[in-house]
Amino acid sequence: MSSLRSADLYSSVDPPGHQNPISTRHMGRSTPALQRPAEPSTSDVRLAAARPILSNKFQAFHDLLNGEGTTVESNWKAIKEAITSTCYEVLGHKKHHHKEWITVDTLDKIQEGRNKKATINTSRTRAEKAEAQSEYTEVKKQVKRSIRTDKRKYVEDLVMTAEKAAREGNKRELYDITKKLSGNHRKPERPVKSKE
Repeated sequence: MSSLRSADLYSSVDPPGHQNPISTRHMGRSTPALQRPAEPSTSDVRLAAARPILSNKFQAFHDLLNGEGTTVESNWKAIKEAITSTCYEVLGHKKHHHKEWITVDTLDKIQEGRNKKATINTSRTRAEKAEAQSEYTEVKKQVKRSIRTDKRKYVEDLVMTAEKAAREGNKRELYDITKKLSGNHRKPERPVKSKE
């Protein structure tokens, strides 16, 4: 940064006291108003939990490698098993999160629809298949109706909360609810930088 302060960067037209945008330098060091201790992220915590387990498994695997008669395929299987089992122990299965406005009754109806669909696929005769298809169609209509009412109730609750926030003057909550209701979650477009 000291090169920015050199006299070469000042234009000959500018007076010596004038600050050229190229040569300006932030003189003071700014400190944040509130310094919080850095908390590790969840990925760091999970990595720290997985590291000793994985190293223990690889140590045992390394001891096996020193033995005679191992092949590349068996080595690869052991490495793959060590990594996948460690990931499963630390992370577990990926959890599927439903929309927050879908009720438990609707989720039960969705599961019932899946069961009816499986019945259609496993039915042996045409009569069984036609009967299972009619049951599935009825359950599918119920699911759509239930989802529609759940969404309507959720939106009405959000609107009531937004009206309450507007009456109380809580602009932060009002903004969050408006953003949630608008449903416009596009990424902001960044301007194209010029070549200069």
